[in-house]
Amino acid sequence: LKNLWLSRGHIIIFIWHSLRMLYSKRGQEMIRTATIKDYNQINEIMNQVQALHVNFRPDIYQPATNFLEEEELQNLIDENLIYVSELDGSVVGVLIIMFRHIDALTHVTRDVIFVDAMAVDEKYRGRGIGHEFFEFLKELNIYFGNLLNRLFL
Repeated sequence: LKNLWLSRGHIIIFIWHSLRMLYSKRGQEMIRTATIKDYNQINEIMNQVQALHVNFRPDIYQPATNFLEEEELQNLIDENLIYVSELDGSVVGVLIIMFRHIDALTHVTRDVIFVDAMAVDEKYRGRGIGHEFFEFLKELNIYFGNLLNRLFL
């Protein structure tokens, strides 16, 4: 059943991406599926966030030079789980999601979109890019219709 749900989710994402791309209200920023060509820019942004974590909580986090290996990125791309915000040809934000089927004795059974990571390049913070990612998630959730009854952030 879980594989069927994921397959339906991927079909819906494919159709959604085939029909339109999401542009910001300003018309300059575009949220799109990441490609392997984005690898260096994605790692640069994610490393900025990792540095913030290390500075804030060195008891938990440690410095890392690569947030994702190229193979990991390709897997996320293949599964339609990683998106980027592009502005003037540069990647300025990263969004990694997961589809989860919750089925436990202690929880109500449900399907959710889970935000695994969301980051904006430090040079572009405060410009509403994170808000655009949330709008993207809301629209993505709408396209899933009744498959999802909760968006987890």
